[in-house]
Amino acid sequence: MNIKQWRARMKWSQREAARQLGLTLKGYQELERGTRFATGEPCHVDRRTKLACLYLESDPGSHLPED
Repeated sequence: MNIKQWRARMKWSQREAARQLGLTLKGYQELERGTRFATGEPCHVDRRTKLACLYLESDPGSHLPED
């Protein structure tokens, strides 16, 4: 799964995608980048996050309302 392409399909900013997935903005940005900022180590989209992305995309009304 390419999370950046998913976010583009959802027409969300990185901040909104992170909020919808329950991630910090930095954590979300690391997933898009594919590496950790602090260490440069690879990071991958885990299964739970992939499932959440698929769910949010398949049911447009399921996303969290704006605060």
